[in-house]
Amino acid sequence: MESQFLQELQGLRLDLEKEDSWIWKDVEFLAYSVKSAYVSLRREIEGENRIVYDKFWRCKALPSAHVTTWRAMSNKIATRVNLEKRGVEVESLSCSLCGKQEESSWHLFF
Repeated sequence: MESQFLQELQGLRLDLEKEDSWIWKDVEFLAYSVKSAYVSLRREIEGENRIVYDKFWRCKALPSAHVTTWRAMSNKIATRVNLEKRGVEVESLSCSLCGKQEESSWHLFF
């Protein structure tokens, strides 16, 4: 995302006599709104899995089950591997249950 932003800035030239303005460049929404930003970010994060995410959020389940499943699908579970990626010191990356593999979301759930 940062590299995309920098690429867009490279070709720009400043016109000091022109008044500044804000432009929302989204194909689906012509004007900026909180909803347009939310949909744009969601589209970027979910990518090709958008249909799966839409079906997932519509299924009947407890909110806690939805959140836990979403966190697992997004690899946001606080596993030892993820904690280390975030700069948290962990004794070992080994799974606390089996001790044979690294403790990742994939390993814990599948």
